[in-house]
Amino acid sequence: MRKRRNRDRESRSIRWIDAQIRSKRSAAVSAVISNISNSGCCIRSSFTFELGERVEIMVPRLGSMSAHIRWQHGKHAGAQFIVGSDSWLMPDPELMAMQVGAAIHASPGLAD
Repeated sequence: MRKRRNRDRESRSIRWIDAQIRSKRSAAVSAVISNISNSGCCIRSSFTFELGERVEIMVPRLGSMSAHIRWQHGKHAGAQFIVGSDSWLMPDPELMAMQVGAAIHASPGLAD
């Protein structure tokens, strides 16, 4: 049995959001992002990312943020956000919450 690490984990969203992911190797590809925290997210896409690759995560009606790919397993990849790279369209937190509410769907169970 694996021993659990004794550290606090960041709070993560259990929702998913439709997104587009762009990299130097590809035009925008469709993806779903989930497990969103302040430092990163999980990307689900049929595109295979390279470890360390820089990507742009674009969320319709919200904006975009750059990230580095930290792991890849099948259709899933882990992305670590690049601090200061965000370009959000709605800076007002209340308006942002309304936009996020429109873009987020209840998780349908993202099993392969």
